[in-house]
Amino acid sequence: MVMSPKNISPQAIGLWVSINILANAIVIREAFLGSNSLYWLLLITVPLLLFSTSKILKLNNMNNQLNPVVLPESDFRILKRLASGQAVKQPDDMSLNHEVERAIIVKDDAFPPNTIRINTRVSITDMETEQTSSFTIVLPEHADIRKKKISVVAPMGAALIGFREGDDFSWKMPGGIRRFRVLEVDNSSNQ
Repeated sequence: MVMSPKNISPQAIGLWVSINILANAIVIREAFLGSNSLYWLLLITVPLLLFSTSKILKLNNMNNQLNPVVLPESDFRILKRLASGQAVKQPDDMSLNHEVERAIIVKDDAFPPNTIRINTRVSITDMETEQTSSFTIVLPEHADIRKKKISVVAPMGAALIGFREGDDFSWKMPGGIRRFRVLEVDNSSNQ
């Protein structure tokens, strides 16, 4: 199986790193007991472990970058204004500002119907817990959690804007980085 950003789970990375640390601990123990060949093996495996772990983590964080954000012109103008009011973020940050900056802007009538925008009803699943949630992405003044309306500037709203049905993405939530899949997109209220 080819490892790509869409199929590397945080648990798999953790398991892989743990196994490699254990293997390196065994190699270090053997090296101190006097085996020259194990000393050389240690010199090779430690840098390789560090290099490959950083590559896997970088691939996992690139997940969102592989999914382009597509926005209609009307939403882009609104989101640009909202994002400019947020604190300045680093370019690789998971923020509404970053998503708006990397967005592909299309005419409103050319916007793909299976893509999330303001006033889209969306169903997603948490890839770790397999819990499914449905809600509508709205402007901040219309947000109401009891009515399942989430603000576009909230972490989940900012994470979803511009993605499409079937996309997988990772996002920093209050409890840490979570992985999700977009199951269904309903733009009937935007027609």
